[in-house]
Amino acid sequence: MAQTTKQNVFDYDVFLRNKHQWTLEQLAPYRDQWLAWSLDGKTIVAHHEDPLEVVRACKELGLTGEEYMLDFLSPENEVWI
Repeated sequence: MAQTTKQNVFDYDVFLRNKHQWTLEQLAPYRDQWLAWSLDGKTIVAHHEDPLEVVRACKELGLTGEEYMLDFLSPENEVWI
């Protein structure tokens, strides 16, 4: 079993607060793509149209699945309920 360190403890409130600091203009290049966010929501560490490519890129960066948050950024004007 992996030990939990302070670096990879996920705090959803912190993640959302920082993720929501991103403007629509900053996110525009990532529309209709899968994103791997840092656990604090401050950084997009990888992105691609194919989620498997995002996971591959994260592995190449040395990240495990516990070190990023996978998310899909919908196309402009598309609303998910």
